[in-house]
Amino acid sequence: MKQKTIFFDLDDTLYDRFIPYQKAFRQFFGDRYAEKVPQAFDAVIHRGYEVFAAAHTGKISMRQMHVYRHQTGLADVGIAVTEDEALGMQALYAAQQRQITLTDTMRQVLAYCRTHFAAVGVITNGGVDSQQGKLQSLGVSQWVKPELIFISDACGVMKPAPDIFRLAERAAGTACIYVGDSYSQDVAGAAGCGWRTVWLNRRGDSPEGPAPDCMVRTEQELLEALPVLAKADC
Repeated sequence: MKQKTIFFDLDDTLYDRFIPYQKAFRQFFGDRYAEKVPQAFDAVIHRGYEVFAAAHTGKISMRQMHVYRHQTGLADVGIAVTEDEALGMQALYAAQQRQITLTDTMRQVLAYCRTHFAAVGVITNGGVDSQQGKLQSLGVSQWVKPELIFISDACGVMKPAPDIFRLAERAAGTACIYVGDSYSQDVAGAAGCGWRTVWLNRRGDSPEGPAPDCMVRTEQELLEALPVLAKADC
């Protein structure tokens, strides 16, 4: 049986971004708007995607991106904040992201992958310092090879462009599987390079194209799917 390398996305895959966002939101607003936290999170993440590429290619500053995503995203759910307040919310969110941890189930996922796959890697969009800081907080070094960590700002290309997957594939030297939460960036990007794909669809979204090879809703479902993925031909 040909061994395979399994790569993971970082944000909303190895950890759930809603958890640090919810903590930051409650720090900032207290009990106000408590019922709006899930909608606010979805809106802020969506607005961030709108300007992510512009910020990471220097077309706008990171400050402008942070103001835009928090100010506009919160406005989408009826919460008005100033620019300074948007930056304050970003500071709290960033601080909470430095405290993220793996769940026990995700630890089991990574431990299984380290034993049953050729290697484990990460492909993530984002800044080098921020993404490396998250990986360090999560403590993934015991499972993930450092030479198989690909961060878009370091590679000069971001998902879903094929170049970043090709870089990872050459480094792995094996057939590859990709696990990610975003259909457009993760599933479509990896599938376009001929990789098998696993969609960790935490929010229950509808696919925007052909179905992934495997779709799971929870980390537990992902853990249960791994034996089949490890044995499947690529």
